[in-house]
Amino acid sequence: MKQKRRGERAAGRRRAGRPQNGGQSVGPETLVDATIALLRTVPPAKVTLREVARRTRVDPALVRYYFGDKSGLLVKAASHLVAEYYASTTPKIHGRKSVRERLRQRISDILKVLSDNPYLHQIMVEQVVHWHRQAGKKMLKEVTDQAYGISRTLVDEGVAAGEMRRVDPRLLHIAIVGLCEAFVSLRPLTEELFKGKAQEELIARYRDFLVGLLLDGLRPRPPRE
Repeated sequence: MKQKRRGERAAGRRRAGRPQNGGQSVGPETLVDATIALLRTVPPAKVTLREVARRTRVDPALVRYYFGDKSGLLVKAASHLVAEYYASTTPKIHGRKSVRERLRQRISDILKVLSDNPYLHQIMVEQVVHWHRQAGKKMLKEVTDQAYGISRTLVDEGVAAGEMRRVDPRLLHIAIVGLCEAFVSLRPLTEELFKGKAQEELIARYRDFLVGLLLDGLRPRPPRE
């Protein structure tokens, strides 16, 4: 009888931990990568733990073991994408390039990450901004701090170089992200307005338009002498 009870307790401990035979060679990074790949084709509402498990050939319990639930998985996927974005783009903001060139690069990078991951902004809003978990709060603070630092650098150096007037870098960041996200989410509209144009060409034209809009405004340019 004692041996039976010990066996029952051991089974209970196994259920509370990592599932047996749930994909011993599959770690959380693989599951996050599968989620990111899935989010390139379907919105967050259609992502399920079962589908992520199916794609990685593991037991759905393993996904729950690592991330708790769908929200935990989505926050981790978004956090991974944002970390990759800042790791590759932050160095481009510093250097001897003009502020116009760096602003052009920043807009290009944001348009690219949003075009490659069209539901990233939706995850940020639904799962991070409106989700009151500690992981979401931590991620939001990290993203905000990095974005503010980049925008502040652009404004400070732009003012010092006489390339732009003093503006609130927080508002500048919100404007840039909003304008870029709108372009991606309104892709059917842009394709209708610019029939026959390749997406890469439209992104480049929109990027240059935003740089001119932010630094020069819509006033007519003075005639050349």
